Amino acid sequence: MQHALAALALGVACALWGSSSAAQAPGQPLPAHASEPTRVVLIADPGMEDLVLRFIAELDSLKLEVVRAPDAESAPTMPELEQLALQNAARVAVRVGRAGRAVDLWLVNPESHELVYRRVVAGGDPAVLVLRSLEILRGALIDLRAVQAEPPRPAHPVSRPELPPSQASPPPSESVPSSWLGLSVDLIAPHAGRSLGGGASLTLHQRLASRFALHAELQAPLNGWSVEGEGGRARIWLGSATCAALVNPWGDARLSPGLGLGIGALALYTRGEAEAGYEGTSELHAALFPHGRVELALKLGQRLRLRAALAAGFATPRPVLLFGEKREESWLNPVLISSLGAEVALP
Repeated sequence: MQHALAALALGVACALWGSSSAAQAPGQPLPAHASEPTRVVLIADPGMEDLVLRFIAELDSLKLEVVRAPDAESAPTMPELEQLALQNAARVAVRVGRAGRAVDLWLVNPESHELVYRRVVAGGDPAVLVLRSLEILRGALIDLRAVQAEPPRPAHPVSRPELPPSQASPPPSESVPSSWLGLSVDLIAPHAGRSLGGGASLTLHQRLASRFALHAELQAPLNGWSVEGEGGRARIWLGSATCAALVNPWGDARLSPGLGLGIGALALYTRGEAEAGYEGTSELHAALFPHGRVELALKLGQRLRLRAALAAGFATPRPVLLFGEKREESWLNPVLISSLGAEVALP
């Protein structure tokens, strides 16, 4: 064990002497104190005398001057260790602390202001602790010397090699449109599926993110509906303005489905056509239109696509038609609107 300690201590000595000579530039004379032994100041926690004596003996046997500082009850800070090294004209300040059955080592270089910390675990055996501590001390001193002595590398401009035309990066593709303006034809089932009508819609589709969008739609009727009842019939026209928030799980792909929820307003114009003995009235009513929407968009080009959609909801408050004493309550509950149209991308 002693031979191993002596060999490792010899490595520490080489590192310390190398650190002392590395700071000198080639061709310059050494300072007057260059022939003096390299000095290390050592401070330890109380109660570690056995380990400290072994440590000092190994370094003293190799002509390294170890200055023993008084034991410290509280751990000194890095500036305090630097000041301790400067006061004792030492190259490195070493603090040894106890951590249970392990030993903590702190090495401070006052010239480069570097701190190296290591924990040595050896099961409490002093000989093994000294051996491993010397190994760590040697490596840490070599690191400090390398950081201190390595000259800064000159900054050379890095020229980017020219790629041949076959390997040149392709030009950026055209940006994905975010706004689409469209026109669609609609098929409307407002009377509980018992009658169908047509409409036309102006649409605006705005992409908010890769998988989220807003869809706004303004619809005008192309024809009216006729509802028969006691004492006559009613002619009805229906228009709407809606907006829906959509989720597109496939993003902006060639075939892009969408699913969402929306709210809108329905405008209901009725004109009564009464038979003899009855009186007809004409009125305009409005109602809210909460609905769900499912759609599918197909790209035909970079700036043109088709969109098919189905919106299903109900009117609130529920409109009621009166034919004499008979109430027709199934109107607009539910409302089904299917559409098919073309959209062009806005610049």
